[in-house]
Amino acid sequence: MILVVDLNPIITTEYYLDKFVHNRLNRAKRVEKKINGEGIFCSDLLSNMNLDYKLMSFCGQKDNCELQRYINKLAFPYHGINISTSTLEALQIQSDKDKAFILSPAPKITQKEIEDFYQAFTEAVNEADAVVIVNGKIYNGLKNFAKNLIRICYRLGKKVIISSENDEIYDLVKEKPYLSILDLKELEEISNLELEFEWEIIRSIKTLLESGVGAALVIDRNKSIYIDKSNALRIRFEANKLLNTKPKKSLIATGFAIGLLKNYDLSMTAKIALASGLSNFNLENRADSSEIKQLMNHIEVEAFNV
Repeated sequence: MILVVDLNPIITTEYYLDKFVHNRLNRAKRVEKKINGEGIFCSDLLSNMNLDYKLMSFCGQKDNCELQRYINKLAFPYHGINISTSTLEALQIQSDKDKAFILSPAPKITQKEIEDFYQAFTEAVNEADAVVIVNGKIYNGLKNFAKNLIRICYRLGKKVIISSENDEIYDLVKEKPYLSILDLKELEEISNLELEFEWEIIRSIKTLLESGVGAALVIDRNKSIYIDKSNALRIRFEANKLLNTKPKKSLIATGFAIGLLKNYDLSMTAKIALASGLSNFNLENRADSSEIKQLMNHIEVEAFNV
């Protein structure tokens, strides 16, 4: 089973206008309400590939469990830890020329709710083959929360894959996860270096491994580099109409978890991971295993020595 932990799901209300006029009453031609979050998209990918998984997140009660209702409609295996406030909400206003986003204040989570999450997470990790943690940047006062989840995985001997954003990825990498998914800019910030050449990227990845990280995948334009203690891979993909040239890190992390679940060799796992990321999968662009396989045909994996 793959355990997906989304620490920042969002309920989004989108207003679509023909034209946005400042300081005037604007009438929407269409209003849509949906859930967003990297873990939601990862779960939808796993669901459409008929794989065994579970999604975990905090779930607001003040909004009458709206997140839970949306997830129930999608029929995801889900364990929501109830919080007394609302789930994070976003408002999007979009016209032909303008777009604006408004985010609600971050929910406040009590110590009891945090402890409930740790307990449920520990129980779920015991059943998991791999754990994927996305959106490490979460609510106020929970700076160490994602780091503690990684520590629980280590204590239980479970492989944890992380995908997060620039401003918190450094703290999570310091917890020595099994696999870190990074883009080049993030690696530069972690290493405090400007990395122009492949040998510089490789050297910086090796420094991460020496600090205790199990493996790292660094995404740079149409090429990625993967290095662990025993293997090094160049993973290239064609930048053509079929492929999105900016792979989504959370879906790559999920692809690696699929490889672990299925016991694929490293080359096959890398192809599945990059194909999953390139699919740019979300609730409006639903891929399936045939699309992933098609994308894999455009990915080349080359082993090399470091």
